[in-house]
Amino acid sequence: MNRSPWFTMWTQPRATMAELLAGKPQPGMVALLAMLTGISDAYNKASTRGVGESFGAWTWLPILVGGAIGGYVLLYLAGWLLTMVGRWNGGTGSQEDVRRAWAWSSIPMVWSLPLIFVELGLYGNQVFAKDPEPLYGPGTLIPVILSLIVSILDVIVGIWSLVVFFKCLAQAHSFSTGKAFATTVYSMLLVAGTVLLFGILIVVIT
Repeated sequence: MNRSPWFTMWTQPRATMAELLAGKPQPGMVALLAMLTGISDAYNKASTRGVGESFGAWTWLPILVGGAIGGYVLLYLAGWLLTMVGRWNGGTGSQEDVRRAWAWSSIPMVWSLPLIFVELGLYGNQVFAKDPEPLYGPGTLIPVILSLIVSILDVIVGIWSLVVFFKCLAQAHSFSTGKAFATTVYSMLLVAGTVLLFGILIVVIT
């Protein structure tokens, strides 16, 4: 392709996705992006749920292994679900197209992975604690500022990643960004409804 998706995905997600869909599938890169996103998501969950107190020094094992496996599995589950629901909204994308959109749209999230090392440098293993020790105190102005910057960047990247995903999904299905948003919401509601239904059935049966 004529442009590097690692850069243009930030500012021209739909045009970039169009070029990617017109090119070779690159299944290896799609899988790698999905696994890296899974690791990032696993780290974010671990750092907010205090899993370090359960796994101790082994905390990184479930983050790396579980995150990579979970990201790869989610690639196919989301690809199947978003393809099916997208078709209900008039989309024309194949499962492969949707999986590629899912993976390549994660580039902003992958770019934010180095922020993990900044957080680890600031907090150390405290990043995985339920009640991490505060950074503030005598002579801690710079760490506090860095922590604030990292938090702001995380929010910005998270929001923009959603925008990029909607645009990439829209391109994969050849419909509007609004329909991509609706397709995502419908998919989430379908999953939530299915889980709720199974929960009710289990309660009734038992």
